[in-house]
Amino acid sequence: MKRVQNDWKAVEEIDQVLR
Repeated sequence: MKRVQNDWKAVEEIDQVLR
């Protein structure tokens, strides 16, 4: 589960960059 949270954080960062 911790791994999924870490991945989600990376996704949020990428989403901000895309915006």
